[in-house]
Amino acid sequence: MEIYTENKDVSKYILLLLLLFIPYSMYITFIYGNLIGFTLSSFAILLQAKYFKSEKIWYILVMPICMFAAIFLKQNYCITLIAMIILFIAEMIFKKKVKYIIPVILLMLSYVVVNPTTDILMRSVTGLETSTGTPSNSYIAMGLQEGDCAPGWINNYNIRVYQYNDFNTEKAKQESNENIKQSLTNFKNNPDYAFKFFSQKIASQWNNPTFQCIWINQGRKSEAEYSNIEKSVLCDGVLSKIITQYSNILQSVILFGTVLYVIIDYKKIKLPELIFAIIFIGGFIFHIIWEAKCQYTLPYFVLIIPYSVIGYYKLACKFEKKVYKSSKI
Repeated sequence: MEIYTENKDVSKYILLLLLLFIPYSMYITFIYGNLIGFTLSSFAILLQAKYFKSEKIWYILVMPICMFAAIFLKQNYCITLIAMIILFIAEMIFKKKVKYIIPVILLMLSYVVVNPTTDILMRSVTGLETSTGTPSNSYIAMGLQEGDCAPGWINNYNIRVYQYNDFNTEKAKQESNENIKQSLTNFKNNPDYAFKFFSQKIASQWNNPTFQCIWINQGRKSEAEYSNIEKSVLCDGVLSKIITQYSNILQSVILFGTVLYVIIDYKKIKLPELIFAIIFIGGFIFHIIWEAKCQYTLPYFVLIIPYSVIGYYKLACKFEKKVYKSSKI
């Protein structure tokens, strides 16, 4: 964030708050594309910010490679890709720099080649033709249904619809579309139910201060015996309660700081700084309709931590100025 704020102190405070944010640290045992994809997409965002500063060509050459790898590992990072494209187009319009169309095209190409590359790699490794598999819209259909944990959470609809249609992707896709239409009609005819459904779904994803970080580790199979500390964390012991309460307080602190950033600094916010906000809003909207899980929303919440730190920093600066003026008087 130093590249936006040009303040080393703020960068140190952001790093400190990231270290204090326990949920993301506890996801290191989660063998999935989330963390590595987040790292790659974050590096692409950094390269974009550096390109806006210096316009060195190598930044826009490495940037799409990072985004290709991030999307290859986790399709959700298409949201980051779209946010970067939006920012490039906005800067191109406001600054009248036509050459910004080049990174836009390269980023689009990075997305286009993901699926073909995946198919080629899978065929080369397995020697088998890849199947199209469960249609993506089945996850949207499931996200608009009642779930096992909360509205929109997993209820295995995506698996059932694929199985009931004899593993035919096109038929499963058609049935999923029909279920989506039924859900939307139901929401339209029952606005009270729709409000309750989506408010509970949103709250269940975004209002969990641990973002399921303890649960993720509970689900891991291990033949090794847990130590007393591990048992206390993973088996609803004292440390588990402390982590939950601590995360609850820290989540509120981060959200309040983000609000301060918007209120105090809204007139001075530069367009490139909004990249994290664009990604956050995109993720928020996407997960209103997609299958719900806290692990999906965690990367977006991490992105607002820099805003929170800047918010508190700006507030401290305002207090310092007032104290200085009072002392002079």
